Amino acid sequence: MTIGFARRFATYKRATLLFSDMDRLSGILKNPDKPVQIILSGKAHPHDTAGKETIQSIIQKVRTYRLEHHIVFLEDYDMVIARLMVKGCDVWLNNPIRPLEASGTSGMKAALNGTLNLSILDGWWDEAFNGKNGFAIGEGVEYDDHEEQDIIESDQLYDLLEHVVVNMYYDRDGQRFPEKWVSYMKESIKTITPEFSTTRMVKDYTNNFYLKALGRYDKLIADGNRIPGEFRNWKDKIIGEWKNIEVIDASINKNNGAYVGKKINVSSVVNLAGLSPEDVDVQVVFGGVNHHGEFHSPRKESLKHVKSEGKYHHYEGSYKCPDTGKQGMTVRILPSHELLGGPSEMYVCSWA
Repeated sequence: MTIGFARRFATYKRATLLFSDMDRLSGILKNPDKPVQIILSGKAHPHDTAGKETIQSIIQKVRTYRLEHHIVFLEDYDMVIARLMVKGCDVWLNNPIRPLEASGTSGMKAALNGTLNLSILDGWWDEAFNGKNGFAIGEGVEYDDHEEQDIIESDQLYDLLEHVVVNMYYDRDGQRFPEKWVSYMKESIKTITPEFSTTRMVKDYTNNFYLKALGRYDKLIADGNRIPGEFRNWKDKIIGEWKNIEVIDASINKNNGAYVGKKINVSSVVNLAGLSPEDVDVQVVFGGVNHHGEFHSPRKESLKHVKSEGKYHHYEGSYKCPDTGKQGMTVRILPSHELLGGPSEMYVCSWA
């Protein structure tokens, strides 16, 4: 079984994690019935002294423990080496310090070739892992003490290799190929290829941003300077009045408590000062709440305007209780206009 690790040798990527316990690693690599080899490649930034020292320390450990026939470091890492590795390895290892991984695109390329990812739940793998398309180190926990984190997660990595990954790879069960391993490969290709690719990314940018921006531009220039002028005046009105608007009341029905899927009715009264209901979007924000009283998975639904009494406006709506545990809700007011690029464009929001 071949494990690949190839990337920029920045310290947060923890290339040394696999080499924390060399005796344990030697046992995994030298098992005569289930041999494992590791191929490393990559470069450190020319000014990254710590990154270059990381490479040196790994080479020294390999020589000290006489593992040259089991661990190879390929110099001059480039696209040619990367192409060979992502399609030639069985396992792609990625173990950065969570939550510092911005993306981790090498694992996406490996998955396209049927290579299984063995990774910390960070970057793209935190979204992609489903339990049957690769392997996860830990459970996505973040640590304040990085030394403690290295100790815990290196043990988890060795446990995975010893008891799960290597055994699955060599479990032929009387057949010529490892059936469960191949099922993981197929699941990896099926679930990762459509979602984590440049094709999907470009489609999303085009449909969600570029085409919408183009449509917005067409509306703005449709009648000379009239529409941009009116839009500018509307924005000035919003900014001028926003300090005076407020949520007066936000209530929910509390009959018989709540349970997952229960419909929760919401009512709210807001003071819009000199604005009208057409100028705003009044929303209920709801979801799980942590021990600090903060939303950790907020959702939103727009409320419907039902009546006005001068500058006071009544809104109603509902949402379904999304989960178990401590739940919360509140009401907020945002500017609303068809030409706004998004709800945060005006940099204003009023909360209950």
